[in-house]
Amino acid sequence: MRTLPIAGSFLTLLAGFTAYGCALDLTGIQPGTSSAGGVDPSTSAVSGSGGTTATTTTSTTTTSSAGGAGGSTVAVTASSTGTCMPTQEVCDDGLDNDCDGDTDCADSDCSGPTDGRACVPAAPAGWTLTAVAPDAGGSCPAGYDAPVTVAAAPTSAAATCDCTCGATLSNPCTQGSLTVKSGMTCTIVTITSTVTGACDAFGTTLVGPHKSFGGPALAATPVACGVTLKKPGQVSSSAELLCAPTASAAGGCAGNQACLPKATSAKLCIQTMGDKPCPSGAPFTSRSVVGSPGDVSDQRSCGACTCMSNASTCSGCTLTAYTDVNCMMNPVSATIDGSCSAGNNGQSFQNDTHFVYQATPNVTTCSPSSAKPALTGTIEPNNPITVCCQP
Repeated sequence: MRTLPIAGSFLTLLAGFTAYGCALDLTGIQPGTSSAGGVDPSTSAVSGSGGTTATTTTSTTTTSSAGGAGGSTVAVTASSTGTCMPTQEVCDDGLDNDCDGDTDCADSDCSGPTDGRACVPAAPAGWTLTAVAPDAGGSCPAGYDAPVTVAAAPTSAAATCDCTCGATLSNPCTQGSLTVKSGMTCTIVTITSTVTGACDAFGTTLVGPHKSFGGPALAATPVACGVTLKKPGQVSSSAELLCAPTASAAGGCAGNQACLPKATSAKLCIQTMGDKPCPSGAPFTSRSVVGSPGDVSDQRSCGACTCMSNASTCSGCTLTAYTDVNCMMNPVSATIDGSCSAGNNGQSFQNDTHFVYQATPNVTTCSPSSAKPALTGTIEPNNPITVCCQP
């Protein structure tokens, strides 16, 4: 067995441990006894005549010792220490992969200006974090998935409606109060009756017989016409994607903040179902309400518009008298043009109770009171989603 001086063997041993990344625990030097040359199972010793023995005690690694003359026994404990093996930083696993003391969002390797991750405030109760991205083929930015296509409700193409007039609702030449006279020279009986263009009642029954009948024709009276209101068209909004953050163990943020991909092509927002205000105190203040494209309710309405007839004169005015309330029995007609006219075919007016007044207006067109009535109301999504983004 080779015997080394105690100092030389110790330094050699120390250098060996240091080279292999181990720590030495020098617990002290204590007296020992001479060995007869045998080896203790827990130590490795080399003895020499007339000297002392250096003993190394092992902890987690094997040690060796050598004795020399005039020395003391040296006890050496070697223990292994844990070592971080650096690798490339992974930014979403909650680990310090590159051994620099920083994890994920706290590591500069994960915070590039256009990529990487950043700490963002947690979503308030009832809201979820989302990235709002342009609808470019239905793809979410990296680190986000579960795309939902949405769009803001369409807007109106104009602030007014179109008002179009239809036909007159009644004859402008058969409305008003008619005064006629009967008798041989239209001087015996004066009758004033209300004319509606339907089967109207005489103000007084013509007992008769009266050969003639006459009086001035009714003037044209403005009457209402049909109205068609048309709302302006809808202007669709650009579709967007709501993308949920991909589940990960990313950390490195203070408090309950979330470490999320930056996704510079998208806006970081929060969302909730319904039409609601943005949460107070949160940094998400830019509000919009979206829904499924096309699934909307048109709640717009047009302002008032009326259409009136344009007739100014009437022609062909006649009155046909009847002896029954349905204007069917014993008809006798006379021209109403201001003259005294005999009944048609020489017939007399006698016991007549009802009549029909007829005339033709010079024009049948109508004009609106307002060609462009105001539009009120909005178009709303049927199942709204409120999205609040960071400004």
